[in-house]
Amino acid sequence: MSFSHEVKTDLCSVVPGDEGLMALELAVMLAWSARYTADQVRLTTSHPAVRDRILLHFDELLGMVPETSQGKDSCTLHLSGEFECQAVHSFVQNELNLEPQTGAVLRPLPETPEEQGAVLRAIFLIAGSMTDPDSAYHLEITCYHQPVELYFCQLLRLLGITPHEVKRHQARSLYIKDSEAISTFLAYAGAYRSMLRFESLRVEKDMRNSINRMVNCDAANAMRIAEAGVRQHQQLSWFSERYGFAKLPAELAAAAEIRLAYPSLSLRELGEKLDPPLTKSGVNHRLKRLERLVKEAWEAEKGPQREA
Repeated sequence: MSFSHEVKTDLCSVVPGDEGLMALELAVMLAWSARYTADQVRLTTSHPAVRDRILLHFDELLGMVPETSQGKDSCTLHLSGEFECQAVHSFVQNELNLEPQTGAVLRPLPETPEEQGAVLRAIFLIAGSMTDPDSAYHLEITCYHQPVELYFCQLLRLLGITPHEVKRHQARSLYIKDSEAISTFLAYAGAYRSMLRFESLRVEKDMRNSINRMVNCDAANAMRIAEAGVRQHQQLSWFSERYGFAKLPAELAAAAEIRLAYPSLSLRELGEKLDPPLTKSGVNHRLKRLERLVKEAWEAEKGPQREA
């Protein structure tokens, strides 16, 4: 079962507080994605619980029961007859106060959490989808009628959610990728179980990513320590064979001998083995001085050969 399916099942368990909220939910569904002809209204969904919720709303609010046609992956609800279609059209028109010419929603933005939830719930149920949060944070709404879409976007911004738009072929969609915004959307819509599961998965995913970053960082540090140890061991071995450490200042000779003896240790661990112990930065400073001395000795030896 997909996460989208779970969210819609969760939303379908929400009982509208009163008839007004039920009417708002059905009107928004119809205004968002219903297809009208002169004598037919069609509404399609792929979720059985959404189908049953729409049928119940039609029966209780309009006294009508749409016929259903089951396809392979979806179910279409349709009402036929001029009188029935006119009744549905008038219902949506009155409920949302649609502008006759453009279809723009003139109803004021809902102010109560219950009304706001009804609008968000209706649109997700009829046109929403959500990626499993274990793989990505992505909530998407397929758009059908731009005037209603503008009303929806205004409501989202009122709730502090900023949607983005994408066009795919002939379709247009709104999407939300910010995890906090998705959580807010689910909470306002009333999908509390889904929101809690989303938050749990989000915390688990963030923790896993944090652990991976730490592991990768530790691995990278270990690699840098190993590479520096091998390089310094090779340089000091060459210098020891040619010149020895006797003429070096005592602190540099001690650092050189300890690095030769322990090429795999970190700077902190090398410092602990010196007598007296030395800090990580102190060891690093001495090894850098030794590297410069080795480089100068190497260049001095190679210089005459290049001139020859």
